[in-house]
Amino acid sequence: MIPPIIDFEGVTSDLDHWQSQREELRRGLHQRLGHLPTLPSEVQSETIGKRNHACGVIEKLRLHSGNNPGIPAWFATPRNLKEPGPAVLWCHWHGGEYSLGKQELFEQKHTPQSPLQCFLEMGLSILCIDAYGFGERNGQDLESCGDHDQEGEHSLFKHFLWQGSTLWGRMLWDDRLALRYLQQRPEVDSKRIAAAGLSMGATRTQWLMALEESLACGVAMACMVRYGDLMHARALRLHGMYFYVPGLLEYCDLESIMALSAPRPLLCLNGAEDLLSPAAGVTTVEKCVSRVYDMYGQKDRFRKGIERSGLYLNKIKKILKRYNLPEELSVLPHVESSFQIGAYSSAGAAGIWQFTRGTGRLFMRVGYDVDERRDPILATHGAAKLLKKNFKSVQSWPLAITAYNHGLQGMKRAKKKFGKNFVRIVDRYKSRTFGFASKNFYAEFLAALHVVKNKNKYFPNLVINKPIDIVSFPLPHFIDIRTAMKYFNMSNEDIAKTNPALRRPVLNGEKRIPKGFVFQSPASNLVSLA
Repeated sequence: MIPPIIDFEGVTSDLDHWQSQREELRRGLHQRLGHLPTLPSEVQSETIGKRNHACGVIEKLRLHSGNNPGIPAWFATPRNLKEPGPAVLWCHWHGGEYSLGKQELFEQKHTPQSPLQCFLEMGLSILCIDAYGFGERNGQDLESCGDHDQEGEHSLFKHFLWQGSTLWGRMLWDDRLALRYLQQRPEVDSKRIAAAGLSMGATRTQWLMALEESLACGVAMACMVRYGDLMHARALRLHGMYFYVPGLLEYCDLESIMALSAPRPLLCLNGAEDLLSPAAGVTTVEKCVSRVYDMYGQKDRFRKGIERSGLYLNKIKKILKRYNLPEELSVLPHVESSFQIGAYSSAGAAGIWQFTRGTGRLFMRVGYDVDERRDPILATHGAAKLLKKNFKSVQSWPLAITAYNHGLQGMKRAKKKFGKNFVRIVDRYKSRTFGFASKNFYAEFLAALHVVKNKNKYFPNLVINKPIDIVSFPLPHFIDIRTAMKYFNMSNEDIAKTNPALRRPVLNGEKRIPKGFVFQSPASNLVSLA
């Protein structure tokens, strides 16, 4: 399959480049949706009826869009609303239930509680329209030629295609019109509107978040469909005709669309066995889009990382020096975890040095009772051993540092093929696992090193944490947590804080602190014992 025009890794190489490319990407999506009318600056509506609900007031509407007889809609607002509040644009699903449409708002067939009841009880207003071919519009839109249900969907698709447009583009146009109407309502705070939906409604939500910057957040339940993976799974038949946009996969895949939501919150829920959303694609999209979200929070996270690093930096540098390693390696935890002790990755890597369990066990104790990956000081010894081993094997710091992320064997294969020329390796070395993260790991290290060396320039008024004053010593015997508390004059919480490697079975007394464990105590406690 030919790669899409949009090179996702290229356009998301850094935040500035991504920011400069976002509008161009959005324009490209608009072009693929075909010729669409200009959205009006003010949406006209007609109230068909109004009734009370246990939690609010419900209005039946028609939004005038230039189509006869307009777009049927339900709007509901909480009772006794005193000021403009948040609202949800609810996007109904498909499910082959063409007669349902906006009535899904009142159903709890596919959700634990009806969306209407749920959001009104939360104090949110809610709007839901009938999409083309659904609810009151099933067979009624002129473009459907009087055909109903699936035949009607196919007629709509063909009609708009011949007119230089797309059914999906027209459905989204109606949703965007509904959003503008919602922003006009006096009951609604226009800056606090979310889009949400299930299945087809989730796909509508994903696209609305991409096209409409005014949306504050989105919730997309199911239907995170990466198009390339859907083709690979030979599952095109599982989605309705509405779903397909000519030339879309030639242009980009889903990660590019969903990345346009960043940095606004977007919650996506997908079943691991949902055939309509191949799991491999869900994983790829989540990984790619998370990286874009991470870029937006990187500056603040880096500042906090510098401030946190003060607790351990002096000890980390001393440990690196003991292993005859350059102290510049002490910035690697900025790249890996922003010096967050409790950091865990989706791959199960833990601690400030982000060791996986498998790699961690090669250099430290990782088990049911003790996990030294979680201890910044103990894990630094492990990181020093790993880095020393990497450098001894590849004799190049760019390769040794990249091996910390990619793995030593991969870097040895790259070196065998291209020598120590790191630029050539990044440019030409091909491996299934040598992707964006590995290729850019050394560059991230250099960037972190530069920022740390110039921290006062980039982050004025830093408040760096004072170094911890602790003493470390190996325990000569197994010891119960209560005995340790009494002997070292420390509470359970104090021991857990200064010894983050100790796990719950030890802290709650099920297991003893093992012999040889490097126990850490505030220096003042040992002075008082002496």
